[in-house]
Amino acid sequence: LQRKFDWMVDTDKVIQFESTRDLQSQIPAFPLVSVRPIAPAQRDRPFLFAFVGQTTKEKWPKGFIRSPEQRSLWLRLQQEYSEEALICTQAQAQRLGFSRPYVSVPAKSVFTLCPRGISSWTFRLYESILAGSIPVILSDSYILPFGDWIPWDSFCLHLPERDLSEVGAILKNIDAQTVADMQTRLKAAQHHFTADGLWKNLQRYLNQDGCLEIKTPLVDSPALADLGMPIPDKKQKATRRLVNT
Repeated sequence: LQRKFDWMVDTDKVIQFESTRDLQSQIPAFPLVSVRPIAPAQRDRPFLFAFVGQTTKEKWPKGFIRSPEQRSLWLRLQQEYSEEALICTQAQAQRLGFSRPYVSVPAKSVFTLCPRGISSWTFRLYESILAGSIPVILSDSYILPFGDWIPWDSFCLHLPERDLSEVGAILKNIDAQTVADMQTRLKAAQHHFTADGLWKNLQRYLNQDGCLEIKTPLVDSPALADLGMPIPDKKQKATRRLVNT
């Protein structure tokens, strides 16, 4: 890893929750986000789109959508849509009164920008889904997990990274009925991204490939054991070991 990514700094982290064209995971998975699903139409959403975090990072290599060479594009996007969008760091969002910015800002936004991080996936994708905000995926190589059962194209946008400079115009030109339809389908898909939904999809995937026979539903997620959930049984622990491989 260090030989391949010698530009990484100590604060950079790589967590593999992905399959890409270059790296095919044995089991597709995604991180659990400790957020109760918020219905897209359940609250006021004053922002057309939002992004919380560092838009660019020093030393990230040329070609990354968040590399220093992209700083002018991010700044232009922020300035051009300052009246209808929010692009800011976590600290800036907290100063604006958002206590949990990575969830509370998407909860106020119709769309959430989800550019790739060091890896092709990003936590923002799953935070935005549970916050009821339509994800705009900007990651060319990311293969979305459980594609046979989760209708990703019905509730999110997957744009080429080269479209960063045009993303504001693209989102502004989507008509209200299309947005409403996507929000309805997003609400219907949110259950996939809860602990229960993740484990049911893992069970389905494992049973399909014959990797692990599971006779009873995995209702309780071992990933939430530290939040007071029941301790996983032996079969759940076996599944967890496979996920973490």
